Amino acid sequence: MQRFEKKFVLRHVFKNVLDMKEEKYYYSPFEEHFGISWRIVTVHKNGHLAFHLQCQLKKQDKWCIDLKWEHKLLSIHGKPVTRIIRKNYGNSENASNNWGWPEFVRWHDFFDHVVDYSFSVEAHVTIMKMTGIKLRNFDESAAKYSDVVLIVEGTKFYVSKLVRIFMCTLSSIISAPSTEIRK
Repeated sequence: MQRFEKKFVLRHVFKNVLDMKEEKYYYSPFEEHFGISWRIVTVHKNGHLAFHLQCQLKKQDKWCIDLKWEHKLLSIHGKPVTRIIRKNYGNSENASNNWGWPEFVRWHDFFDHVVDYSFSVEAHVTIMKMTGIKLRNFDESAAKYSDVVLIVEGTKFYVSKLVRIFMCTLSSIISAPSTEIRK
């Protein structure tokens, strides 16, 4: 188990099931987690209900997110329908920004999960690894918001004193000999 796991859950209720048009995509609102926008996508297609997880990151450089997620179609009548997968998202080979199950559940079985013409879904996401993505900028662009500069192996990190207090609290964990703190 990783020390600091990156986990989040997306939840959405899709309404007006009877108005869902075949092959038309329906989207949950985007939610930001770990600096990236995510949403759930669903579609009625080929006699099935499909579910997809989509991330939105506008970046030219190569990036990749290795993630594991569990999609759930919830039910008040019993057991939810669940699928689990591990997949790479990104803008490089063998990766995409949208993936899911085109045949998550058969359309006529899907109605066992509909209540008041609505259905609830969840996506439980664990990010295993992220490359090419900065969660925050600590370079000179952050200087005007900074009151402390940390220099680690010659690289300057512009941060707030609150970060320094946090680092001092965790000083037994942080033991890099080339770390300097300057005001």
